[in-house]
Amino acid sequence: GLYQIAKGLWDACKKASYSFPFTDIKKWLDRQAMYQIFRPSPKHIPYASYSKITKPNTVHQCDLIEIPYDED
Repeated sequence: GLYQIAKGLWDACKKASYSFPFTDIKKWLDRQAMYQIFRPSPKHIPYASYSKITKPNTVHQCDLIEIPYDED
């Protein structure tokens, strides 16, 4: 069957008398293409907190690459 979450697959494996560790099932499920497409959305998405910054220039990052001028 199709299992939306790793716990459902783990419970089905236990019913079928397999003794896979939960971490192995989660790792295997994360590598499956169909699970990656239809994976449940995360319940919490961490965002950066900018209210606690005391030194503004310490949090800036950038990548500098040399871009040559276009020659027409």
